[in-house]
Amino acid sequence: MVTLRIFWACSLVLLVAHVALADVRTEARRHFRRGMELIAAGNVDEGIASLQEAYDTLPHPNVLYNIARAYAETSRYDEALEYFEQYLASDPPDREEVEAFIAALRTRIDAAQPRADGPVESQQTDAPDAGDEEIRALEESATQIETLAEATQSESLRQRARTLRAIAAELRARAAGTADPDADPDANPDPDPDTDPETDPDPGSLLVELGEEHAQDDLYEEEVVSASRFAQSPLDAPNATTNITRQDIRLSGQVNIGELLRRVPGADVMTLTPADTPVSFRGFNQRLSPRTLVLIDGRSVYIDPLGATLWHSVPFNVEDIERIEVIRGPASALYGADAFSGIVNIITRAPGEPRTDVVMGGGNGGRIHAHASTSGREGRFGYRVAGGYNQADRYSREVSDDRIDHEFAVEERDLALRAAHLNVSSRYRFSREAEGYVQGGVNNAFINFQGTGPLRDFVSQGPFAHAMAGLNTSWGSLRAFWNGLFAEASLPAPPRGGDALTSTFRWNTFDVEAELAREFHFLVDHNLHLGAAYRRKQIDWDFLDQEQFENHGAVFFQDSLTILRRLILVGSFRLDFHPLLSKPVFSPRGALVLRPTDGSALRASVGTAFRTQTFLESYLQLRNPTPVRGVDVLAMGSEPAHRQLGRQRLTP
Repeated sequence: MVTLRIFWACSLVLLVAHVALADVRTEARRHFRRGMELIAAGNVDEGIASLQEAYDTLPHPNVLYNIARAYAETSRYDEALEYFEQYLASDPPDREEVEAFIAALRTRIDAAQPRADGPVESQQTDAPDAGDEEIRALEESATQIETLAEATQSESLRQRARTLRAIAAELRARAAGTADPDADPDANPDPDPDTDPETDPDPGSLLVELGEEHAQDDLYEEEVVSASRFAQSPLDAPNATTNITRQDIRLSGQVNIGELLRRVPGADVMTLTPADTPVSFRGFNQRLSPRTLVLIDGRSVYIDPLGATLWHSVPFNVEDIERIEVIRGPASALYGADAFSGIVNIITRAPGEPRTDVVMGGGNGGRIHAHASTSGREGRFGYRVAGGYNQADRYSREVSDDRIDHEFAVEERDLALRAAHLNVSSRYRFSREAEGYVQGGVNNAFINFQGTGPLRDFVSQGPFAHAMAGLNTSWGSLRAFWNGLFAEASLPAPPRGGDALTSTFRWNTFDVEAELAREFHFLVDHNLHLGAAYRRKQIDWDFLDQEQFENHGAVFFQDSLTILRRLILVGSFRLDFHPLLSKPVFSPRGALVLRPTDGSALRASVGTAFRTQTFLESYLQLRNPTPVRGVDVLAMGSEPAHRQLGRQRLTP
């Protein structure tokens, strides 16, 4: 699919009549539920048509599975195969099982076709047999399902494994010429004495049975992963949450990521320059706001030296975003420092969707916005490549060109933003239980942002880059990532006149995180998460006393207990080890969630949060000019001051 959108923004005021349309997620959910109800009532064709409407409204691979399942229920195997193959194109976790069932269906179709065309003798001569590779695939799938059955003690899975082995045994017998030519093809040839032909399903019914996990009523319900590190309904989350979906972003018309958060209840968004949009929650905002932790796919993009997030430094456009999850309230128990007033987790579009997009636009104030992306899939491997360009002029000048007592460090004095970026992401599914991913990007940006105190009209010029790799399994995850910013930071117009403050800025962070995640039942249902993290920070900046390194560590724990179907208890804590603190920081959180009805929740929660000193606050050593010629004021961070005064480091 190729999409091309062109827009033009201007300052004219137009009166436009709008037609209120339902949210696409709500519309898709309505079609899906109606389709499943029709199929259950026996109106298969009408139900399939409604499911197709749901898929056209908002594509989801499980809808394809249910369409295939409906065809399989009515023995329309050719149509079922077509939709199962489309489902496999999305690289689902149950690929091996579905491929095995498709092989079973093909065997049934091939075996049934000759009986309609001629006598039994011709069936043995003309009917195509499954090859050794297909038979081995069936046997391997049976082994995998047997292993899963033993782990879960599931009798239905044991029956499925026996059925697959029976089909494989029949195919091997045919290949060896020992199969009974008069045998009923629908009979179960399982030699296992425990197999009951009356209870073991045939391949068609086996497909339908395994489709139950794809027929959930909440297929199009919202989910959040940021509140508890696993997918759950926003109503079950221990924090107040808001989801901004891809459709919300498209309908908003916004091209500034920070501006999208204005729709979040409790959000405080300030637009200081076209490139600087500080965001916080519940009244804690300021220039270079340090109290909101911004993540992209779980990776922190918090710029430690400044204690802030510059939205246009990340190598993404709004078109690259699948959804934005906003968690309001303290979240240091899961994410550590700086998750003070909330979390903003930007989840990018997954690689593998067969789609190409091109978006171009412009407007007054020198605004230019361009985006191009393409993605696809080759078997288990999915990829996505995207690039973009953004530009905008300043809202105002700090000083005019007529001031002869100022030195300007940049030539393009009207420019506030110019950024060209490229990002690449890929995923590879090793099995149903394991998936690996790699992503990276670079953004060469000119950004005008507001600093603190009188040193506020800053310009940063240079590339911001990142790389991340990880492995997700049914037992947990392991990931590592790197952020780097290599720029020239300058104050082009000092407020009292004089020379421009220009400096080189080189910042790197290296992070490693491992997490164990298990669901189990012990008295009640548990969803347990244990993890550890390490972060190394490095900064080399002329504003600081010297090149600085910091090593941070953390361990965290969380357990979500479903005490009753409508009562959930969440307990979590984290220990953070900071090199400037003499003892670790303890961050607990507890929450009780009661679901009086399916569509409502009552939540009581308590937690703590903290933020660390920025590198500027810790290591600043900068001479600031004063109106008196030859007199400077030395600004010092806590560490240089402590060293000079002989003080001990503070404890939390």
